[in-house]
Amino acid sequence: MDSLSHEEKVNAIFEYTSAVRGMIIDKTITLEKSIDMYLCNYFCKNNQTRKDIMNLVFGTERMPFDTKRQIFKVLVSRDHPAFETSNPDIHSGIIKAIETRNIFAHYILDTS
Repeated sequence: MDSLSHEEKVNAIFEYTSAVRGMIIDKTITLEKSIDMYLCNYFCKNNQTRKDIMNLVFGTERMPFDTKRQIFKVLVSRDHPAFETSNPDIHSGIIKAIETRNIFAHYILDTS
């Protein structure tokens, strides 16, 4: 990288950070969709109703990720305490993922 001009170095940094930013956002979307599926499967036992609740509620902007996270936390805490015990950081990790995603999605890279 030493033979690169200043402009080429800056462009390389922007390309790298764009790739990392995209990866973080993509992984967080995957996490959210996994929680969506868990909630749909929990509340709906037949396929058509699951599709409906996904398309009308969980898979839309009507319900923010943090609201789904809170519902997920209540259900997991109540119905799967052993999972929580074996994964003590699950809920704080989801919060951290949401916060990190929001930073990468809504702020520009500070190159100063």
